[in-house]
Amino acid sequence: MVSDDEASRRTWLGEDGMLQSLAADSLAIECATLSHAWVMELSELCAQQQTRYLDCPVTGLPDAAARDDLTLLLGAAGSFHVGRQADIMATDSHRENLAFPTDLRRKDTRYGVALAQGLGVAAPLGDQALAQFDHASALGFGSENESHVLDAVRDRSEPTSS
Repeated sequence: MVSDDEASRRTWLGEDGMLQSLAADSLAIECATLSHAWVMELSELCAQQQTRYLDCPVTGLPDAAARDDLTLLLGAAGSFHVGRQADIMATDSHRENLAFPTDLRRKDTRYGVALAQGLGVAAPLGDQALAQFDHASALGFGSENESHVLDAVRDRSEPTSS
């Protein structure tokens, strides 16, 4: 699992990349959250060498992986993660409960918005979410829990003094 398209591309296609070492009829499983364009390209590259491809992003950080506590997103429509983040935001316990960093969620949101744009589909909620994650990152919460997006919303909704 890697953090973005560039790291995935290096892992699969770089010098000593994994794709070149797979035999025909192997199964390649990518567990990072990546852009649609790269996933489709990687899938095609796998097909060209008779390797089956499975896109299976996960949620969780290295400590969750060490505990065998990752959530695989293989066709799942929703997860405990939304409820967990809501609890973290409601109790303002961002620092004690790092689930996923703001900058990685920001990257995932950017990929989703780019996909919608590429398909010619309006994504007003995605645009708004991306703006809030951008603001949370600008406030210094990039490496902290994604639940700090609430602080970005609060920051923008506080009246300014004149």
